[in-house]
Amino acid sequence: MRMTTRGGAFLALLLLPAGSFAADPVYSIRDGGFAVHNGGAYFNRPLAGTPEPSMLLSGDQPEFVYLAPTDAGKIGNLRIGIVTEAGGKWLDEASSVDFLYQPGWTRHTISDPLFQGGVLEVGAVPLSSTEGFSLRMRWVTAPRSPVKLVWLFGGASGAGMDFRVPPLEKLHLNAEDATGNTVRAWGAEFDLTAPSLKGRHLYGRCDLPGTIAARAILFPLKTPTETGTAPAGQPAVAVFTGDWPRERASVHITVVLNRADLLAKLSNDPARTFNEALAHYRSIARRAWVKTPDAHFDLAFESMVMANDAIWQPPAYVHGAAS
Repeated sequence: MRMTTRGGAFLALLLLPAGSFAADPVYSIRDGGFAVHNGGAYFNRPLAGTPEPSMLLSGDQPEFVYLAPTDAGKIGNLRIGIVTEAGGKWLDEASSVDFLYQPGWTRHTISDPLFQGGVLEVGAVPLSSTEGFSLRMRWVTAPRSPVKLVWLFGGASGAGMDFRVPPLEKLHLNAEDATGNTVRAWGAEFDLTAPSLKGRHLYGRCDLPGTIAARAILFPLKTPTETGTAPAGQPAVAVFTGDWPRERASVHITVVLNRADLLAKLSNDPARTFNEALAHYRSIARRAWVKTPDAHFDLAFESMVMANDAIWQPPAYVHGAAS
């Protein structure tokens, strides 16, 4: 039998090899969610959006995978870095990462000596109106000196389209993932397509002034500063670089699958897009609730509300569906 919907993806994620996760992470309850400091795990918190089969994989560490089980498989990775006068570092390599999962979205609060005293918050949530996701980055504490934001997106390898969640090394961005990918970049937007997308395109936009370019990246990238020396060419990933002024409160990345028309609308006011999506999924999580002496059970129940919403594919709930 073959799984045909994303309903089993949550189970599949639970069945990832033990090496995919940090050993015995200790989670607490804080700010209405499950929290961990320097948990170490990647991609262990799936965020399901609209009933289509795509989802955003977040996790203890601030690197993200956009995945469509049984459809396009792995559509791409989003990796974010900060560059200061002291050098550059990827967020998932920062010395301090506080992770919070509130059912429906995730939040990372990140600091590192290289960030010049800055404390960065990264929120991630699926879009509520179409397939895609929104990220909001903002300084909780502004850095003392100017910084540059760097991020890259790419690697539509198709891994996982057979509902077999790939091993961790396949979920991370690697040199083979961009094979056959085509990336175009103009202004503040990029367009990615690949054979695994079956004629569809992924579109993304960042509201921070900067440049997006298609770069033929050589892996592994030790620091985000190396993206600036990567040559143009194909196969490529989309690479953004931009100066982030201290006075700017927040930066947003908006990504949609196959709806260039909606990208223009959603990225016109990206803060509103993010806030509306966040309110939408948090309201779903709270549609049913319990109050018991065990706060962990209560929060787990809220998480299960989101999981049940994720297995709704009109006109049926598809948990365990097979053909």
